[in-house]
Amino acid sequence: MPADINALKTQQFRWTKGAVETAKKMLPSVLKSDLSMKMKLECFVHLTSNIVFPFIIIVALLNVPLVVIKNTIGGFDEYYTLMSVFVLASISTFLFYMYAQRAIHLDWRKRLLLFPVFLAGSMGFAVNNTKAVMEALLNIKSGFSRTPKYKIVENGDDWRKKKYVQKRISPTIFIELLLALYYVVGIAISAYYLEIAAIPFQVMFLLGFGTVGFMSLRHALSK
Repeated sequence: MPADINALKTQQFRWTKGAVETAKKMLPSVLKSDLSMKMKLECFVHLTSNIVFPFIIIVALLNVPLVVIKNTIGGFDEYYTLMSVFVLASISTFLFYMYAQRAIHLDWRKRLLLFPVFLAGSMGFAVNNTKAVMEALLNIKSGFSRTPKYKIVENGDDWRKKKYVQKRISPTIFIELLLALYYVVGIAISAYYLEIAAIPFQVMFLLGFGTVGFMSLRHALSK
């Protein structure tokens, strides 16, 4: 793991963009091949998994307006009830990581307690990774950005004094901080309308965008 969050974002950006570019290049051949339908489906899911990040941004932007519309414009209650079934989609994500943790760690039950933190972190990286997905889809080329590791070996080693610390403040940082502020307002609106079920997800968005944005700014300004 990189020592600072901007290096981690660089790594995640490269991996995400590369995965989508690989999907664009390889999926046509996979789908035309003689592989079984099961293998084709597994290839499709694996290669396109990063497309989730733009949809995380869409959900983040629409969550608060939906709370307002639900409580100010009537006649849509049956649709809200029907759409609530998609909350179950989060169960598949939980099961995916549960089986992965069980396969590689003896203390996997303890690690699962951190799943909400992991989910919030994934939400926080959505802005950075959505940019990577869109660049890949639009064939926008970029150079290979290495991930500085700083040779952190001992407890006293400090990455801040290393030569390759990333000092550039990316515009995505401000988007992340704006989204965090957006969810401060969103949580207040949900509390006002007593939409208690919406608040846990909004808190995760707030923690994700807020933590990633704040740490990115802090590490970029560190000396």
